[in-house]
Amino acid sequence: MEHVDFAEQISPDAAVGKTSIVPYASDTPIVKEMSRLSQNMISLITEGEKLIYSNGEVIHVKPDRVMLLAGGSYIFTERFPENTFLRSTMLLFDNDLLENLLPKTKSAAKQKSNVFFPRDTFIKSYIETLQHLQTEGNKISGAMATVKVSELLLYLADTYPDIFAGFQPYAIRKTDQETVKKAVQENLNNFLSVKELAFLCNMSIPTFKRKFSSIYKTSPAKWMQERRLEIAANRIKLKNAKPADLYLDAGYASHSAFSQAFKSYYGISPSEYN
Repeated sequence: MEHVDFAEQISPDAAVGKTSIVPYASDTPIVKEMSRLSQNMISLITEGEKLIYSNGEVIHVKPDRVMLLAGGSYIFTERFPENTFLRSTMLLFDNDLLENLLPKTKSAAKQKSNVFFPRDTFIKSYIETLQHLQTEGNKISGAMATVKVSELLLYLADTYPDIFAGFQPYAIRKTDQETVKKAVQENLNNFLSVKELAFLCNMSIPTFKRKFSSIYKTSPAKWMQERRLEIAANRIKLKNAKPADLYLDAGYASHSAFSQAFKSYYGISPSEYN
C-alpha cells in the first residue's frame, strides 16, 4: 500500500479553513512526526493505533473510540502490528462550524483539547457511509463534507452531552513559563528532543532554550538527564526495577553508560546506592 503523507493531507485544507474529510492509509509506521493543526479534527481510526503527544499529555487513539481533537501543535506516532497497516478518516473543521451548529451550553468543570466517544452502532454505520462515498477514488465535495461533519457533531453533542461539554476547541492560554514547565515535566519519560518540545510549546528552539534556562537555570538536556537519574535512584531505593530496566527507562543505550552518568551525578554507582 502506498504511504499517504499525514502532514501533506492535513495542511492544505486546514490552512484555508474548509470543512473537509480526508482518508488516510499507511503501511509504514511514522515515528514522532510534528504537525500543526489550524483546525479541529475528528479521528476515525478503523485499523492500527496512533499516539499523539500534546503539551503535557500522551493521547492513545484506537479503533474502538472516536477522538475529537482541538487545533494545535502535536507530534504523531503510528503503531500497528506487522503485516498490517493504519487506516483512518480525518474530519477537519473550524470553530465557526461548532458555533453555528450548537447553542452555547454550560461547559464541563474541566475542559480538554481532546475528548473520546465510544464507537457505537451509529458511528460504525457512519464510517461505512463515508467509506462508500469515497470508493473508487471519489473525493467528498466541500458541501457534502460540511453536511457529514455537521451530522456527526450534532449526533455526538446530542448523544454524549457530558463528554462533548468537556471539549475545549480554543487554545487555553498559559504563560510561557507554564507552557514550558508542563511540556518538559509531563513529557519527561517520552524522550522528546529539544526541537520537539519547542514545537509543542509553539516556540523557536532558541526561544525555548532561553525560557527554559530562565526557569531551571540549566540546559534542557542536563535538566532532563538529572531528573531521569533521580527517578532511577528512587526506583533503586524501592527495589522495584531490574538493572536493565533502569538504564533503558532512563534513556541510556547501555548499563555502563547509565552507571557512569549515575556515578557522576551521585558520586557512587547504582549498585552502591542502595
